Amino acid sequence: MLPRIEAKNLKLSSAIEERLEKHYGKMRQFYDRIVDCDVILSSEKRGVSAEFIVKVPHQTLVAKAHSDDKNIFSAIDLAFERLKKQLNKYHSKLVDHHPNGTPSKEELAESLIENENEKETV
Repeated sequence: MLPRIEAKNLKLSSAIEERLEKHYGKMRQFYDRIVDCDVILSSEKRGVSAEFIVKVPHQTLVAKAHSDDKNIFSAIDLAFERLKKQLNKYHSKLVDHHPNGTPSKEELAESLIENENEKETV
């Protein structure tokens, strides 16, 4: 699945599409459960802007960047860097709150017995 790209007041060239596809591939490396991705590129009087809207399970991540020098590639790269930080933070929260593997039944039983023994000695 490739991101949906919307260009406002801007001609979408093949170089821009290639850059966005490259960044999307990198996004999938950081977090592989991306549900949806939209990219909005716009040209305004004072410059150009890029916005990534990425949907992951139970959350939507948005990264925006603006470039005053009318360079859309610098705006895309800056927005991608911001999105990369958000994806890393989201992924680390998931990993921190869900430790690797759940304890086995034997481990749970042993911990319950230890807790009961501690209560009896007190």
